Amino acid sequence: MPDGYYSPETFGLTQIGSLDDPQSCYSFEDLVVWQHEDGRVFYASDSGCSCPSPFEDHTSLESLTLVTNETWTEFQADVEDHCKYDPDTLAADRTELLAKVSALVPR
Repeated sequence: MPDGYYSPETFGLTQIGSLDDPQSCYSFEDLVVWQHEDGRVFYASDSGCSCPSPFEDHTSLESLTLVTNETWTEFQADVEDHCKYDPDTLAADRTELLAKVSALVPR
């Protein structure tokens, strides 16, 4: 079954950014942002051990979170909290991702 991570084009999506836990070993903790061909921006996060595939349960647009002016605060908090146990490691990546998405989402 197609999912947004390995086959985003199936859903009209293009990945525009991600945050991946650089310290994961035999596991994953990812936050990914996609842009739909109609301009909407979606994101999702997923984590697990090496057994499941990342985002294997995200098999439709409805399983992703739409980033809008109304959901911006939630999105920003999710980005800032991602891998928070090591805040300095992804600091520049977080800032870059927030800036990129902010330019795409009218606020």
